[in-house]
Amino acid sequence: MVDYLLQNFQAPNPALVQTLISQAQASQQAFEGEYLGQVERFKRWLNSRLH
Repeated sequence: MVDYLLQNFQAPNPALVQTLISQAQASQQAFEGEYLGQVERFKRWLNSRLH
């Protein structure tokens, strides 16, 4: 892993940075989608228990 980090992060690497940004954005969107889905499932579950 250290070799990878040294090879890719010693000098500016715009392509790698853009790839990492894209991956981070995709991860954030996936996380938010999963979170919102869980919130909705919990709301439905709670609603079914209260009524």
